[in-house]
Amino acid sequence: VIVTRDSLPDGTRVKIIGSWSLRSGVTQHRAYNGMTYTKYLAAHEMGHYLLNVETGFIKDFPWLSLMHDEGNAWNAARGMLSWERERLGWIGYSTIDLATMPDSYTIILPDYMTTGIAWRLLVNSSIYYLIENRQGISPHDWAADHGIYIFRVEVENDRPRDVECADGNWIFRLDTLPNGKIIVRRVRADRYSPWDEINWNKIQDGVKYCCRKPFYPEDAIWGDEEDAFDLTFNNVFSPWSNPMARDSFAIEVFSEYDGLYTLRIYKNPVYAAPSKPQNLRYVRYNDHPKLIWDSNDEPDLLGYNVYRKIGSEDWQLIAYHRTDTTYIDYEIDLTPEPWDKESIKYQVTAVDSQYKESVPSYPIWLIGEKVPKAALSASTKEIYRVMISPNPFIDRLIIRYFVPHAMKVKIEIYDITGRCVKSIVNNYNKTGIYDSIICDGGEIVPGVYFVRINFDQHILTTKIVKVR
Repeated sequence: VIVTRDSLPDGTRVKIIGSWSLRSGVTQHRAYNGMTYTKYLAAHEMGHYLLNVETGFIKDFPWLSLMHDEGNAWNAARGMLSWERERLGWIGYSTIDLATMPDSYTIILPDYMTTGIAWRLLVNSSIYYLIENRQGISPHDWAADHGIYIFRVEVENDRPRDVECADGNWIFRLDTLPNGKIIVRRVRADRYSPWDEINWNKIQDGVKYCCRKPFYPEDAIWGDEEDAFDLTFNNVFSPWSNPMARDSFAIEVFSEYDGLYTLRIYKNPVYAAPSKPQNLRYVRYNDHPKLIWDSNDEPDLLGYNVYRKIGSEDWQLIAYHRTDTTYIDYEIDLTPEPWDKESIKYQVTAVDSQYKESVPSYPIWLIGEKVPKAALSASTKEIYRVMISPNPFIDRLIIRYFVPHAMKVKIEIYDITGRCVKSIVNNYNKTGIYDSIICDGGEIVPGVYFVRINFDQHILTTKIVKVR
């Protein structure tokens, strides 16, 4: 391989010349895309020789792999995917076989790029999944999001074929604005669609439209901050989630502390938490907001919880274990207009028969300024969620609560006079989901009580009823 540098009137041309017999060669003119482009493109071309392949072969993995084939994105080759490093013998997978594993299996994932640790889940002789934790610590880790990335690999094709984007698959369309400009619109979530923001494209009148500026609000073809699975935005990958596992198992993000993730893999996907509800929207119903969302398909679904946030107030649980997919909020009057009140937001979660609660749906705004898409996931980061069941209860009560970051948590039960009758939790908790089970031996007499949960000075109170 020969490297030459020639001076030109309008800049510098760097040319790395190779022969196809070496399966390597790259030309960079005028450093148009900068040294970063030159460095990774040169490494990409050397990869053809080292990996013994003639074409770029990992399509639609922008900024997640070195041997990225162009697809929609360009200048997208970056640090190596675990599949590439393993193929060169630089790392070995930690492997679990779905056929021989117990009913559930817990794995711990540090940052992949700096440790080389990645897990391989063998589904059958034809399919396996790679699981990586990307934290952006290495200068070669350009993943757009921090969290868990899941890749589906088809053995027959001998290469990864899909990155399971945590923001799901969608129906897209082209819309023409009154000024004649054509834009890409994300219409609705659909887990059966083959399209996500990275791979969708359509050619019309000789123009290739995809999820990038100026056709789309952001340059999502290189990935965005909603691509990784985590505790708050999307924590479940199952046959009923979006994106959808095309094989019978589930992966649930269980906890995270300082970038170290704990995941649980379930052989029977029904034991994982439910997936987040999809396509929450609203219509007017007699001057009240009527919320509508798509039904979840988990066979053990118990119902849905509806949350509301007004202005700077905390999120409040306003409907509990609803079995249908609509809710009319009669407490909110949509007249008169124009609004002189604060913004109102809603979110919906799903609850299963194990009393596991999903992460919240995308929020919807009733009033206020339009919120950019990037703010949707950020708005869920500090949600303090508590689910108490059964309520009313006889002698056993389960309090499930989510801690968004490491903090002191204190849970107590008070009677209607304000007297504390039972202290349940008084611990420093890491990020995660916790269960406190109360087996009442008779110290709580039948009546009305209040569960007070103190999340490091952030307080939530829920009424409970003890019956005979």
